[in-house]
Amino acid sequence: MLAIRKPALILPTLCIMALVFFLTPGNAMAAKDHGNNEYSMDVTALMGPENTELVVHFITTDPVNFPLPEELEKIKVKIHRKKHSSGHGSGHLINERDLEVVDNQVVFSLTEAPLYATLKVDVKFQVGQTKVKLKEYVEVTLRPDLIIEDVGYPLTVQVDQPFNVHATLQEVLGDNSAIANVNLSADGVSMTTPGVHISPEMPTTVIFTGLSFSEPGIISFTVDISDATPGEFDLTNNSFSFDVEVIPPQTPGETEYSMSYENFDNVFSLATIEMCGNVEEMQNGGNRDEFFLEGSSEEATPGGSLDISFRLYADGVSAYALDIEGLTSYETVDGFEYYDYSDEATGVFITYSRNPGNIAYFEISKYSGLEIYVNRLNGDITSSGIEDFGPHMDAETSIDVSILFDDGFSLMGGTANMTLEPPDVINDTFSFTIPDPDCGEVTFSNYISLEYIFGENYGILDPTFLARRNQAAVIAPLLPERLYLADNFPNPFNPRTAISFGLPEDSRVSLILYDISGREVSKLAEGHFSAGRHDLYLDGSELSSGTYFYSLEAGSFKEVKRMLLLK
Repeated sequence: MLAIRKPALILPTLCIMALVFFLTPGNAMAAKDHGNNEYSMDVTALMGPENTELVVHFITTDPVNFPLPEELEKIKVKIHRKKHSSGHGSGHLINERDLEVVDNQVVFSLTEAPLYATLKVDVKFQVGQTKVKLKEYVEVTLRPDLIIEDVGYPLTVQVDQPFNVHATLQEVLGDNSAIANVNLSADGVSMTTPGVHISPEMPTTVIFTGLSFSEPGIISFTVDISDATPGEFDLTNNSFSFDVEVIPPQTPGETEYSMSYENFDNVFSLATIEMCGNVEEMQNGGNRDEFFLEGSSEEATPGGSLDISFRLYADGVSAYALDIEGLTSYETVDGFEYYDYSDEATGVFITYSRNPGNIAYFEISKYSGLEIYVNRLNGDITSSGIEDFGPHMDAETSIDVSILFDDGFSLMGGTANMTLEPPDVINDTFSFTIPDPDCGEVTFSNYISLEYIFGENYGILDPTFLARRNQAAVIAPLLPERLYLADNFPNPFNPRTAISFGLPEDSRVSLILYDISGREVSKLAEGHFSAGRHDLYLDGSELSSGTYFYSLEAGSFKEVKRMLLLK
């Protein structure tokens, strides 16, 4: 009976299998192996002092139809079947499932993999209906952890010009660190910085200082850390070589110059026009500087791009420092190359033009300070504004300047100074009337008050310069002798006004705005402020017209002033 029933059982099974075969989509039937032609993986196994880091990176030839996986069903890593001097067999090092893929790769730490062993890596994953199995062999090699990543150095230096070499060292893989003696060597130079700690968190910079050469030539340097410990590092990455060209010092040409300086301090002016029953007032105030320098020089050699160093001192204190490298010409007309630079935030404008091998010209102007204006018609404010040109230099006795234009072949510029005239206090009032056919007569009147300081000089620039491309000099603060709260300006105002206060030393400050009834409107300043002058601006766009008070407290000091907002 069993022989009779057996064909009856097999026939329905075969029919079901055939039906499943014909009903299954073609791409699902082919899914098992098709993806293996589109996917591949790149595997590295790098041994460090404590473990071996295995990195499996996935690649696809068709990202649209065969995207990279977001997770793995399984990864299996074992030592490949062959004889090993270490005696290891073919046991599993990793047998993991359901793993997340980050940046198209997975990373493992292996503590049992011997150096120079061959590992077999099997991976299985599915993307959509595509099932993929990949296999790769990789040899465990020593990882190149410790490197000299870069050396910052001058490509070209002048004879007897001191220069430094900055060597950047880094441990680039793993969590280990190293101790190394960092060596700098060249013909006639041997310098060592011992016991440098190099960590994986950040690059370490070693600076070799005091280098200079008295003769022109090309000097070949090498920085090495070949004696780093621990010794599991790849020594091929532990040195860096470079050349420094030593050139003769450049000789500047003779540069003619003229310069001037004007200081308008504590400015207040009021111009009034009375016409046809209307009174129009134009009020101005603030503090302002204007510095101007121009010059020309014959050039002996055509150059390339332009470097500019500029220093400006007011009463011996650094007022402005600028260093520009690689400025290029924006146009060439009739043989002249034209360059310009502007910094509107600090009010500096530079133009430079030259006919290579013939002559060059330059102009430098700097505007600084604060200007405030208010216009009224019949007592009502029609417009107002504040123009800020950067910190007020406020020179009283002297101006010193150093300027250098360097095109790589020739220099132009030098240093100069001028003594300023004593302050001239100006108070002037005038008024006059002219007939008018419509109004009968029109009256013009004007009042102006200011302190005016002026200076000028001209001649040949002294061909000496500050250190080339120095960092900006630290500006010494001009500290007030006492704590003060200045009157806001303009006052009345609409909608903005400026409030200034000065601190002779660092202090905690509270500056609060109150309305006419004494209720707090807003905190204009609250916290710790450094010594010096501080300028704040109040925007009253959201406030109602009327009288307001502002109060400054700093330590035992307290002062209250009044302002009027007219809309």
